[in-house]
Amino acid sequence: MQKNSSTAKTCAKCGKTLRAKPHYIDGIGYLGPECYRHVAGLEQLLESKFNRWMPHREAMQVRQTLNRLGIKYKQQFRFSSETYLYTFEGFKRASSKPKGDVLTFGAIRKQFAERLQRASAQRQQVAA
Repeated sequence: MQKNSSTAKTCAKCGKTLRAKPHYIDGIGYLGPECYRHVAGLEQLLESKFNRWMPHREAMQVRQTLNRLGIKYKQQFRFSSETYLYTFEGFKRASSKPKGDVLTFGAIRKQFAERLQRASAQRQQVAA
């Protein structure tokens, strides 16, 4: 389904600036050509699996599929009928930048060298 893309500036999946002709998917938004190719069959999945109540076994399969595809969703549970409802919330964005707690090889090597120097200094103090 195509809509007027004059207001869309970034891809809903990857966040890149839209330069080529974007594609529109209901519930997701505008996607660039590369992301659209990755999620071409996703439109049918969204229509069939979101916004309807489903039994536990089907819900487990849907949850696994959504996690594998990197889709954020909200899950609700109805106790009276023991059914689940999923609503689409967006995509999990994979970052190519290392997180703050991830050290580079150079930083690990520097820490190791500092520890060796401290251990050597402690040994010399004990020996003296």
